[in-house]
Amino acid sequence: MRLLTYLFCGCFILCSAYRPLFAAEIWNIKIKDKVISVEIAQSETEQQMGLGNRFALAEGSGMLFTYRKPGNRVFWMKRMHFAIDILWLLQGKIVHIEENVPPPESGTPDSNLKLYGKGIVADMVLEVPAGYTRRNKINTGDTVQIKNR
Repeated sequence: MRLLTYLFCGCFILCSAYRPLFAAEIWNIKIKDKVISVEIAQSETEQQMGLGNRFALAEGSGMLFTYRKPGNRVFWMKRMHFAIDILWLLQGKIVHIEENVPPPESGTPDSNLKLYGKGIVADMVLEVPAGYTRRNKINTGDTVQIKNR
């Protein structure tokens, strides 16, 4: 019985690492020749949760935060368990990239979490696995094509 419980818990943790915690809409975006399958975080609840409380993000996948109007989009790594690259987008172009943003140390109070993107105006923000931008030679100024919109 104990083995069955461990197997169930392990499967739940593994599955939750790659599945949305809410009923996310999925879009495909293209940067250069790479297509990325992204969950859309549009509502306030979805944006507050983001990738928090997950344990991994599959290669070729990400989360896209969309906004009605351009504005200063500041992010933190609250409840994150793995590093990511964060890309700020404005009118279909990458305007800023933060690579290999690490998760906070366990127990870090919210007031001590580092903020990313101060002063960056964007209408979308994309989170992808750490190192994805470097591995795929993605740079500031590259065009982002949104599919399924």
